[in-house]
Amino acid sequence: MDDIIELVAKAVNIGGQEAIICLLLGFIFYLLVTLNNLNKKLDEKDEAFNRLVQESNENSKEMTKALSELRVTISEINGKLST
Repeated sequence: MDDIIELVAKAVNIGGQEAIICLLLGFIFYLLVTLNNLNKKLDEKDEAFNRLVQESNENSKEMTKALSELRVTISEINGKLST
């Protein structure tokens, strides 16, 4: 790694085409690292979103079940009050 840094430093100091190439390669490397980090963050957000959707679906099922049981209970109460 130190050898690469020395070569880049020499190329930049000398100037010319080598300096431009080194700078462009450095910029490309930076963009690749940034892209990789953004993809990781996006994957984490996707996983979090999927967990939220799954929890929402489970909560919706539980609420539907509770409402059904409540309807049955209300019907039983109405039946007892009617008699």
